[in-house]
Amino acid sequence: MSTPGANIQMISSEVDEATAAMRLSNEEVLTPAVVKAKTKVAETLGTSLVLPETGVVLDDKFTAFIGQLNDLVNTVSKYAHQFDQIKEGLLEMDHKYAQAILNPPQQ
Repeated sequence: MSTPGANIQMISSEVDEATAAMRLSNEEVLTPAVVKAKTKVAETLGTSLVLPETGVVLDDKFTAFIGQLNDLVNTVSKYAHQFDQIKEGLLEMDHKYAQAILNPPQQ
């Protein structure tokens, strides 16, 4: 949604902090939690909760759930990357406009 007369502002360090927080959350929280859950559930279904029919269903459902968690991790990474791209695009645009003003095309 565009707002007529809206100002555009970017604090590069804040954008960097946000992307770092997203990446750190992925690396230190989300990914290890997914790996730990996957390992523990696989062990449990293999040794402590062995049910001929239900075990297969639980395994299938958990495999789908792990896929969704992996999608979440990938989405967070993509979102962080988009933040970086927006920041870089704005900085590049600012530089191009400044250069165009300093060095106007000859007519």
